Amino acid sequence: MQTSDKDIIELYKLQAIAKGLSIEDCSVYFHADKLDAMILSGDNKLRKFAESNKKEVHGILWIFDELVSAEIIIKGIAFKKLEQLMKINKRLPGLECQKRLKLWKKY
Repeated sequence: MQTSDKDIIELYKLQAIAKGLSIEDCSVYFHADKLDAMILSGDNKLRKFAESNKKEVHGILWIFDELVSAEIIIKGIAFKKLEQLMKINKRLPGLECQKRLKLWKKY
């Protein structure tokens, strides 16, 4: 998607009202809004801003849930991959990760 000069101006206006969001986060929000698309992000500030503006937002755990639900990956693989991810990403929501690991461990 091409970003026009007009879009750039709108991005900076958005950043002025979306306190704490980087221009990159504003770009994600702006384009999702323009396309009426959901946002995939683990960034808490972006998530809160988007949710306060009635945008659908999901993170990586939702992606795992969707992959398991659609049987694209089996629960045993999801368990192993989530364990690996938790080792390199300390910002994941621990309680939510543990719920999934408990569910998927027996597979």
